[in-house]
Amino acid sequence: MFFTTYANKKSSNCERYNIIASDLQVTWYPDPVGYVGMAMTFTVNTTLNKPSTFNTKLMFSFNGDDGRIVGFTVHPVEPNIIAIQGDYDVIVPAFIPPSYTVSVSVGETSQ
Repeated sequence: MFFTTYANKKSSNCERYNIIASDLQVTWYPDPVGYVGMAMTFTVNTTLNKPSTFNTKLMFSFNGDDGRIVGFTVHPVEPNIIAIQGDYDVIVPAFIPPSYTVSVSVGETSQ
């Protein structure tokens, strides 16, 4: 399951992923979110609970109020590291509802 941090009251989990981080610090630019198709820059800083593997991924998603993911970007994480510190480009998806959340999670796929 991905560890997920939200700036609001709703969250959702995916049992396909294993938690490997206990805390995430994330900022993004521009804020507010840019226009459809724009590449935003997300800055992530976290310490992992165990070294990353080839299956470790960062997922950035835009979600509707109902928790449904309306767009996402996944970045691989370098194997055998214990901290993630860097900038990641994320594309703003089409059809973001008027009320939405942005989530960032780090996890290890089972595949």
